[in-house]
Amino acid sequence: MQLVIPVYNEAGEKLEEVKLNVANVDVSMYEVSRAIRKYEFALHQGTKKAKTRGEVVYSKRKPWRQKGTGRARAGTRGSPIWVGGGVAHGPKPHVRRLKLNKREKHRVFTYMFTKHVLNNDVFLLQLAEDTIKAPSLKTGVSILKNLKLIPFKGYYVTGVDDQTSVKLFRNLSKVTVRRAPLLSIFDLYHKGFFLINQEYFNQIKSRLLLEDEV
Repeated sequence: MQLVIPVYNEAGEKLEEVKLNVANVDVSMYEVSRAIRKYEFALHQGTKKAKTRGEVVYSKRKPWRQKGTGRARAGTRGSPIWVGGGVAHGPKPHVRRLKLNKREKHRVFTYMFTKHVLNNDVFLLQLAEDTIKAPSLKTGVSILKNLKLIPFKGYYVTGVDDQTSVKLFRNLSKVTVRRAPLLSIFDLYHKGFFLINQEYFNQIKSRLLLEDEV
């Protein structure tokens, strides 16, 4: 399958088109959901912990005798029904794991990226030298206006070693800045535009399943 991605400059003028031959992968929603769940599992630290009645520090002495006081019977101050006592069935530290092999990740990533390209949500941005040397939020807003991407939500994707162009969009509430190797299937699952710095597009291309790799 041939994908056509337009390249724009800062003024919103279309400069050229980049053609990309990707594999025509047929991915089920089950595979997509597995990839998304793997990402969500990785977000959980799994460090929550509540003390049980055996772990709270209290004397094991019976608070009062069993009968004759008129009060409810009690065996220990660490009981879950007492204030300050242990927690019954509380959270415990655990690790969630869901295995996805490398080919599965490439297939799902290619499928989700292809959907956005076909929906005309993906744009390559060619930045001028002056903008790279002195980036500003004002310039970033101007670029989005010229591309008619305001007031939509979306992502600006750039390289790992890019420390300048991120300043164009990082303070905009509706634009999320992502490094190309860190753009996830979870990000691609969301609706919105994907504005990619043309200089670092190869970092995205390397994560796609191309026709000659099938």
